[in-house]
Amino acid sequence: MYDAVRTPIGKFGSGLAAVRPDDLAAHVIRESLQRAPGLDVDRIDEFRNANAGEENRNVARMGTLLAGLPVSILCTVNRVCGPSLDAAIIPSRQARGHDPASHNLSAAAWDEGFYDNLVAPVPGTDLVPGEGIGQPTLVSNYLTEEQNITLHTENGMLGMGLEAKGGEIDEDLINAGKIPVTELPGASYFHHADSFVIMRGGHRDICVLGAFQVSATGDLANWHTGAPGAIPAVGGAMDLATGAKDVFVMMTLLTREGASKIVDACTYPVTGVGCVTRVYTDKGVFLTGPDGVSVRETFGCTLEELQGLVPVPLKAAV
Repeated sequence: MYDAVRTPIGKFGSGLAAVRPDDLAAHVIRESLQRAPGLDVDRIDEFRNANAGEENRNVARMGTLLAGLPVSILCTVNRVCGPSLDAAIIPSRQARGHDPASHNLSAAAWDEGFYDNLVAPVPGTDLVPGEGIGQPTLVSNYLTEEQNITLHTENGMLGMGLEAKGGEIDEDLINAGKIPVTELPGASYFHHADSFVIMRGGHRDICVLGAFQVSATGDLANWHTGAPGAIPAVGGAMDLATGAKDVFVMMTLLTREGASKIVDACTYPVTGVGCVTRVYTDKGVFLTGPDGVSVRETFGCTLEELQGLVPVPLKAAV
C-alpha cells in the first residue's frame, strides 16, 4: 500500500451534497499522485474506494478514469456505507501476509464435511494490525481440499475457496470482508435474504467471528465498545452467533493496553449469550462454556503464564 487519502466528512444535504461521488474519488486520486510525484502510475495495481450508496454507478472505475489513470487498474468499490478505514485496512492486511493465529485455526479446527461461515467481525475502535476485519477471513487460505470443508459467506456464496491473487482476481467475487476470493467446483450464489436463511436456520456447523470480549461462559461481545463516538454496527453478527452449532472466536488475547479480552463477564454490549465454544488467540486455544475456561493448547507460553494474563480461572483441557 503506497498511500491513502480521504475526502472531508460531510452531512446529509450539506455542502458536499451536489458533488458526485466519482468526482470526489477522482479528487483524492489526483491528490495522492500530487503527494507522491515519484510514483509511476503504470505500477499501480489497484484502487480501493469506499463510499456510501451509489448502487448504480461504479464509483471506483469512474474515479480512476476521471483522474486520468489507465483503464487497466483494478477497481474495488464498497457500495454500502463502507468506511474509508476499510479501504486502508484490507490492503494493509494483505500486504502484511501470514498471520499465525490463522494457521493455528486451520488444520485442527474442523472435522471433515463441515459447513462454515467465514465472516469478519464488526469494525470498532479496538482494531490492531492483523485483527479486526482481517483475521477470520484468512482462515480459508489454510484449509486443504482433503478436509472437505464448505465455506459460506454472509454476502451470498457457498463454496468459497482461497483468497484470489493476481490474475485470479474478479472484482465481483468477494467475501463478506470485501476481499477477492476464488470459487470451488460446485460453488453457488444466492440473494442476501437466502444467505440469512442459511445463517438463521441452523444450517452451519461452525461460525468464525472476531470479538472485543468473550466471557468465561461463552458470551460474545463484538459489535460495539460503548466508547463515545463509536459507531454501533451489529450487521449480521447476531444472526451468525446464534444460528451456528458452534461459534469459534479468533482474536488477539490482549488489547493494545494489555487487558485480557477473555473476561469473567462482558462489559461491552453482548452480541450473543453463551454461544462461543472455542477461542483462538496468539497465546493459546481456549474452550469456553458453563464450566468455565479450559486451555486446549498454548503458543510460546505455559498455562501458568497464561493464567497471569487472564482474569478468570484456567484449567488444562482434558
